[in-house]
Amino acid sequence: MELTVKSFELLWILASNPERAFSKTELYETVWQEEYVDDSNTLNVHIHALRQELTKYTNSNTPAIKTVWG
Repeated sequence: MELTVKSFELLWILASNPERAFSKTELYETVWQEEYVDDSNTLNVHIHALRQELTKYTNSNTPAIKTVWG
């Protein structure tokens, strides 16, 4: 599996805490080490790419990364 540094950091955080829901702010500020701006699409793009990469290696219809609203 080939991942960018940021995608690997996201995967590491999420996989290390599988039962925890993270806010966009938490993820962004942990990985990018800067303040999260709500209109930034950076995190969404990286999560999308990570989901696509993980889909190549799973045999399940259940997404490897779930979005929890609320």
